[in-house]
Amino acid sequence: MRTYVRWLLVAIAIALLCLAAAALHRLHRGRDLVSAARSLIAMRALGTPGNGHEIDPGKLVRAPYADAVYVGTLENRYLREISGLVASRRRDDVLWGVNDSGGKPKLFAVGLDGRDLGSVRIYGGVRNVDWEDLSIFERDGRSYLIVADIGDNFEWRRRVDLYIVEEPEVGPDGVPARAPVAWRIPFHYEDGPHDCEALAFDPSSGQVLVVTKRDVPPVLYGFALGASHDASEREAKRLGELVRLPQPTQEDRAEDWLRGPTRSQITALSIAPDGATAVLLTYRDGYQFARGPDETWAAAFARTPLRIPVPPMPQKEAMTFGHTGRTLFATSEQQPSPLFRFDPRDSSVEPAREK
Repeated sequence: MRTYVRWLLVAIAIALLCLAAAALHRLHRGRDLVSAARSLIAMRALGTPGNGHEIDPGKLVRAPYADAVYVGTLENRYLREISGLVASRRRDDVLWGVNDSGGKPKLFAVGLDGRDLGSVRIYGGVRNVDWEDLSIFERDGRSYLIVADIGDNFEWRRRVDLYIVEEPEVGPDGVPARAPVAWRIPFHYEDGPHDCEALAFDPSSGQVLVVTKRDVPPVLYGFALGASHDASEREAKRLGELVRLPQPTQEDRAEDWLRGPTRSQITALSIAPDGATAVLLTYRDGYQFARGPDETWAAAFARTPLRIPVPPMPQKEAMTFGHTGRTLFATSEQQPSPLFRFDPRDSSVEPAREK
């Protein structure tokens, strides 16, 4: 009897080891566990003094926008965690949004007042691992959306993906139920995985630009978009650091022992259609950068930005230029999600308070 029990325990132990090995193999697939451990150590280091270049955001020059105007609340209840927002190139009264990680692979059409204009299911080998931003570009007379599956909380994804989708038409009867992926662009960073939530296409250089979320100071990476339907894996090159962006203060460092300082983390990037201006969103505020005619974005992002005060709201994760590049829109990942518009300061529009 004792021998039987002993062999039963051995068999159970072997079975548990096999299950653990299978789980570890599945977990490791496509992920860098060493990088994840390094990231956790680095995240803790952000809680110590001396990391980053402290700038008082309140002392920055204000960007040339009037106070934010509350225009409505996102109406679609399935747009639960909006993490990316971009203005349509086909219509001047439509914004596109996407949900954060784990949601269905859908694009949501939104009116400039938050109205629900419908949703489009994207198909063709698409997964929403961690969708974090949206961008847009035009080619051969067509408009394409870039869905950025670039979130990586543990900084262990060896490769992340961009899904290129021809912008669906928003007509009187709504939007099409489904749309295919035109092509997918996998990419990796030259120095290992990074957690990023901010991506934009630069029409001037033809580059895709990405700004890291957790690095202090944040780092700018980029790579060429390339030819249509070129699905070869790209390598994102390190282009520079955002050394003059407000970094974690002492108060920020003490706010969250688990995630580290978050208010200075970058959650969205948008570049104006003319390629001359960019805005970055953090959990605290927005920041505007201008680029000269012969200047790189690395040089522009190295300068002190202008500050865009954003109304208090939890989880500020989506900001974009409007159709013409003159206005800005921003919203919150947490429902109910208010939609704010930022008009040029010389606008006669009076700011309204959220209802």
